[in-house]
Parts: sequence; C-alpha cells; structure tokens
Amino acid sequence: MEIMNRLRQQFGELISLENIDPNVMRIYAPFFHEDGDMMSMYLETMPDGTFLLRDFGNTLMRVSYTFDIDSDNKQLILNNIVKGNYGILDDFELQLKATLDSLPEAILQFSQLITKVSSIELLQRQTVKTMFFEYLDDFITTKLSNYKVSKQTTPSRDKQLVVDFQIDPPNERKPIYIFGVNE
Repeated sequence: MEIMNRLRQQFGELISLENIDPNVMRIYAPFFHEDGDMMSMYLETMPDGTFLLRDFGNTLMRVSYTFDIDSDNKQLILNNIVKGNYGILDDFELQLKATLDSLPEAILQFSQLITKVSSIELLQRQTVKTMFFEYLDDFITTKLSNYKVSKQTTPSRDKQLVVDFQIDPPNERKPIYIFGVNE
C-alpha cells in the first residue's frame, strides 16, 4: 500500500491505518490531547486521488464541553484559527487537504490545527481580548439601564477626545465617563 509506505518513511512504526469505510481510514499516531486521549484523525481518499484529513467533528465536540461558540466574534476567532493553520471548517468539522507527497506533513499540520482549536485557554484569551468592548457594552446597557447612557460622546470641546460611555445620573449630578481599556 503506497499510502502506508509513504507514512512509514516519515513516522516509522508509530503510525497505522484502519479501514472504516471504503474510502476512509482512521489514523493511529502518537498525537494526543492534553487529557491523554488520542486525537481523532481520519484520512479520506477523494475521487481525484487527493486526500482529505478530517476529524468528523470530534475536536469541536470536545471543546463544547467547556466552551460555547455562541457568538459571531467567537465564530470569527475559530475561523481565523482554522484558516491560519491551512484548515477548512465545514459544519464544525475540521478538515485539511493533502496530496500523497504532502501527506506526512499534512498529518503533522492537522495535529497542530486540532491542538490549537482544542486549546480552550487560547480561545478564551482571544475571545476576552476581542470581545472586551462587546462585553463592556452589554454590561453597561443592561446593568445600568436605569440611567441615561450615551455611547461615543465628546465631554469637552476637544472633538478628538471621545469617551466610550457617558452615564447621566439622576438629580442632575455631573455625568460619569467610562473609557474601556482592553489591556
């Protein structure tokens, strides 16, 4: 089998394949999640002779146990991670295209893609950073809804000085200005 010979040149005896469908094989290789579970990687032979590495949605299923991708910003972060690692995200399934010549490197790249998507700390850190202003806006507009809140106001004649929020307390007290600082 030419595929197995190519993979054994790169990985030696550390890799094996199991047929699970006429065109799909499960890859057994020493690539593990942080908890010690082996990564779910499958190799599908495409009609044109190329290959598609895929995880059948297992990676994002694991992520969903502790982290929800429930907003447009979180989806954008996920898409950027996948795209930045040469992957494809198809209906929450990770995929990566390969040829026979690039297959060993593609398997390594796919394991990196799974690792980066699986890293909840990375997703959480990027999410907090990129969603900070969305969270701040949501907090102020919901928790301070009893007050008159204005967004993007200029508290002085200096038109370059723009504050994120102006809160006008009752009883004609002076307004409170809030600058969101993301770092």
